[in-house]
Amino acid sequence: MYIPSKPDKYGIKIMMMCDSKNYYMCNAEVYTGKGSTPAGVSATEYYSVQITTPIHGTNRNCTFDNWFTSINTARKLYDDHAVTMVGTMKKNKAEIPPSFVELRGREKNSAMFAFSGVLTLLSYCTISVIFSHGYPLRVN
Repeated sequence: MYIPSKPDKYGIKIMMMCDSKNYYMCNAEVYTGKGSTPAGVSATEYYSVQITTPIHGTNRNCTFDNWFTSINTARKLYDDHAVTMVGTMKKNKAEIPPSFVELRGREKNSAMFAFSGVLTLLSYCTISVIFSHGYPLRVN
């Protein structure tokens, strides 16, 4: 894999599932780049299903970072494989309602929830945003 912004620009990317208590690697898949997944399946969904194969059907929970987290992935893992997930999502995902991304007018340490069947979306505001002369000021 080529990443021009890194000091070592070339490397191998390995997706792993690790145990959170003893840090043991349970399963891994080498990322082979764009276009290497089956047609009609996103890379995030494909690798999420592949690396969680050893725990399919066990009703366990996995924690994912924002590269893997999506509503489609959550539904696929839950519906087809009896695996639940928790993860972060970037603010620019189309799946997130605009009201969950907008911080203006929200109190510091406030939370908003949305529910759809077994899925729950949480937006937590850690800062207060004040506007002064049209410019946002962050107050921590």
